[in-house]
Amino acid sequence: MQHDNNCDSLSAAGSMRLLDTPLRTPIEEIVSEYMRRKWRVKSARDLSDLACHPCAILSDGSFAVFAKYGEEVDAYKQFESELAGLCYLS
Repeated sequence: MQHDNNCDSLSAAGSMRLLDTPLRTPIEEIVSEYMRRKWRVKSARDLSDLACHPCAILSDGSFAVFAKYGEEVDAYKQFESELAGLCYLS
């Protein structure tokens, strides 16, 4: 999904809520800090059909990140478990 600089205009249900300012801005800030350069979402690929939570691959055209979110009260617990499993596998 390509979009212009106004990501909010493209927000919709599912993982594309990751393009809403309250979710997108912290991702951009964290990735910018990690990359030590300004990083902004220029494209998003919805992967929600392949997961149990809304998720997407967000990219600036040269570096991509996987992001997902959950609105459940204990979503962070599931994400922590998934991260621990991924760390174990790697």
